[in-house]
Amino acid sequence: MYRILAPELVKKTFEKIKKYLPDVIRDPETFAARYVASSSMFFEIGDFGGVFWLSNIVLGHKAVIHIVLWDDELKGRYIEAKDVVRDIFRLLNLQRLETLVPTLNKRACRYAEKLGFTLEGILRRFDRYDEQLADLAIYSLLKEELDAK
Repeated sequence: MYRILAPELVKKTFEKIKKYLPDVIRDPETFAARYVASSSMFFEIGDFGGVFWLSNIVLGHKAVIHIVLWDDELKGRYIEAKDVVRDIFRLLNLQRLETLVPTLNKRACRYAEKLGFTLEGILRRFDRYDEQLADLAIYSLLKEELDAK
């Protein structure tokens, strides 16, 4: 099961996910500001061993989802992750979820596809990771595609 992440756990979360963050939000203050933004939500995943971070939430419409697994173990976690995604659609009455994945992270790209997300395109030299410009793949999942894929 999952729960909304308590504010006192933000520092712990930051320490675990900062290596996955773009350079622009790799400091604790910027990360904390994003966490408390009204358009963001963090879900801590119980036995799943990770966090789902929603940003740019527009209730009844769309949000951006970021998935981080503490141990990077993807195998066997698709069903639970798909259930969380389904609940997010239902709870926020969303029509669309999107995710941005560095193209160099092939495992994360495959994971997004396995969850049913569709590659929409590549944002070239979109963000900085480890002080290098990186291309990001943009994936989306529409409400009606949840169980179709």
